[in-house]
Amino acid sequence: MKHFVWLMRAPDAPDAREKAKKFRLEGAVDKIRCPLLVTHGEEDVQINVSHAHRMYEAATCEKTLKIFSSAETGETRCQLDNLGLAHRHMFDWLEEKISLQKRQRASAISRRPSGAAADNRKN
Repeated sequence: MKHFVWLMRAPDAPDAREKAKKFRLEGAVDKIRCPLLVTHGEEDVQINVSHAHRMYEAATCEKTLKIFSSAETGETRCQLDNLGLAHRHMFDWLEEKISLQKRQRASAISRRPSGAAADNRKN
């Protein structure tokens, strides 16, 4: 709680909780259009894992939910107990999304008439 109070720049815990009420994702998550990766540790003591599930359910875009378990480690806040595992998962996900977009773009260009594909490469 001490870290949370400091993070919120509040004089005490009740004030920190009051300030935190202003931080809401309702009305914002459903506007996300790019692929979304939601990660969370199942043993996070600062933010309950239910928040990750709610965010995932509220998102209308392409989405992936990864809950790090105690068995695999990475279950604490921000996966601080195994950052390597978390980073590998995040970068693998990102690489997959970027590769997929590149393949989709290449496929769309190859389906265009030959002049259109050549014009696109110039830009």
